[in-house]
Amino acid sequence: MKNNTIRLDAFKPKSSDHILLDTNILLDLFYPLNFESTNNPYETLYANLLREKSHLLISSIQISEFINRCIRLQFNLYQEAVHNPALKFKKDYRSTDDYREKMKAILDIVTTDISENFIFVDDGFSRMNRRNIFRYGFSYDFNDSLLVEMARQYQAILVTNDADYANYGTGFQIVTSNKFLLMCN
Repeated sequence: MKNNTIRLDAFKPKSSDHILLDTNILLDLFYPLNFESTNNPYETLYANLLREKSHLLISSIQISEFINRCIRLQFNLYQEAVHNPALKFKKDYRSTDDYREKMKAILDIVTTDISENFIFVDDGFSRMNRRNIFRYGFSYDFNDSLLVEMARQYQAILVTNDADYANYGTGFQIVTSNKFLLMCN
């Protein structure tokens, strides 16, 4: 099986498509750090996916990674704001009003923006090929490995901008604007 990588600007979603958005895309769409950028091609893709009524799949892995990365970003901003890089996340930050306020906002995004437009799916961990999950020899990310296996299981198209996905073999489709991934096709 070949890994089929499609340029983002050439991808035309259909209602029959099953789509998995990598956490980097979820962050870009729902928790952007750069508000000055007005031309986000992934926002255009997301609007097209909604318009075409493509099946947007999401698992607990993706939601967990999204929440954890968002709150860690807020923690880093908090450390800078209080000028104390020695603060510890669990010990010092989780008891603050800032944490409670930011976590509430993050959960609001998950429940109103993500949950309303995505289909919750099981990750199927017990059915995954262990040789595909635990891979050696490159910059390994367990969550990326699981997402690839989910893409294979659901015959879903993985939308990502993460070059690391070039390391996970074949048998799944990627939609991306990442030049390295496109060269590896």
